[in-house]
Amino acid sequence: MKSFSRSSTPIIFPYTLEDQPLSRSLMIKDLGVMLSPNLNPQEHINYICKRANSALYFVIRNSRNMFSIHALRILYIHLVRPLLEYSSPVWSPYLIGQIDGLQTRFVRFVGVLLGFDYRTAPIHDLQLQLNLMPLHTRRIINDLLFLRKLINSNIDAPDLLVKLDFRTSRHLRHTHLFARHQYSTQYLFHRTFPRLQLLANSMPDDIDLFCTSEEDFKKKLLDWKALH
Repeated sequence: MKSFSRSSTPIIFPYTLEDQPLSRSLMIKDLGVMLSPNLNPQEHINYICKRANSALYFVIRNSRNMFSIHALRILYIHLVRPLLEYSSPVWSPYLIGQIDGLQTRFVRFVGVLLGFDYRTAPIHDLQLQLNLMPLHTRRIINDLLFLRKLINSNIDAPDLLVKLDFRTSRHLRHTHLFARHQYSTQYLFHRTFPRLQLLANSMPDDIDLFCTSEEDFKKKLLDWKALH
């Protein structure tokens, strides 16, 4: 049994089944995402970082002087990065350092193979050479792709769709699709739907959530983020 609450003093009711008390779980996995009682994603981030670290160590340990840089990139993309991105719109962290360091470790390893010192390897240049977009940028693109699918009914989830706060102002000068709100805490500000709407409002005018095909939409997102 699991209870979720952001309160510092949650009400804990002793549930029973056939007069037997039900035990409480401190953590539960739902569709691959670890959920904690206070809905803080940090435990899930710790969980996937541990798994991804193990996968990265496996790649590094078994590929020293055996594979080309191209082969190493393929191994990283298919064995490590998916662990760091599964369901990211649900738990996406707002602190870059919480998860992006894993890709930096891989890039530094490649840098050593290319003759650079591990600590001084040019991370930005090597990422460009490997065609590896920063993980936090990829999460932004995944967020907006998810939002597009939701509002265009590619994802059939009306209970999620009603959480979007479309702007209804009559003032034509307002170009933002979603209303802006003030939030009292960082947790509320960085929740999934406030984050998605803020990202959508920050997109250039030529990126249309409604009319652009998914392929064109993704291409425009990539072009946009390549400039930032």
